[in-house]
Amino acid sequence: MARDGMILAQRLDEIVRMRMLLHPKNWKAESVLMMNRWFDYRFTSPLSLTLRFGEIYMEKLRAHIRRHEDVGKADTVNGTREGVPNEPAKWFTILWRARQRADDFFLPYDAYIEFCFDFSSRRKRRWTMLPSQLHPSIKNRDAWLDSFDRFYADRAAALVRSAGEIPQYRLENDLGLPAQVQFREIMLSEMPFSSRRMADQIAERVCG
Repeated sequence: MARDGMILAQRLDEIVRMRMLLHPKNWKAESVLMMNRWFDYRFTSPLSLTLRFGEIYMEKLRAHIRRHEDVGKADTVNGTREGVPNEPAKWFTILWRARQRADDFFLPYDAYIEFCFDFSSRRKRRWTMLPSQLHPSIKNRDAWLDSFDRFYADRAAALVRSAGEIPQYRLENDLGLPAQVQFREIMLSEMPFSSRRMADQIAERVCG
């Protein structure tokens, strides 16, 4: 089977598995989230993104515990499970929904989860933060969003300039898809605020 055919078969399989494992209310928003999430995730299936989110969450969780609590404890902590279940499972639904909420904040998962753990450490939480607890709560919403806005303002521009290193954003693969058009528009908007070298690199990637 040609590579494109294998990719299509995999995507179809993942769609079937998604619909078997989750209630429709948990996957119907994916078409909207596709244009909200970070550039480099827009051509990856929601199932694969959920697995990636879980892996990054575990890495950041253990790094957080290693730094703030107990080095020996870090490698034994599990805030979620790995892989895809064979049947509907509460932990997987929780992880899926946590990934969806992260998609709404337009950041790579590692930067987003890093912020969540840093915010938690400043609030002096003494318990392991689960995926469903990464996001703002009713009690801390204002403080969380205010802190996130400062974090985003500080990090977003540099992250955007290094985004788009996937084949779908190469000029030769441009089909005028909404995600490709938006990527080029945002990258071009960054050029006036970039160094000469960075501006040249952006122009080469999006203008040819």
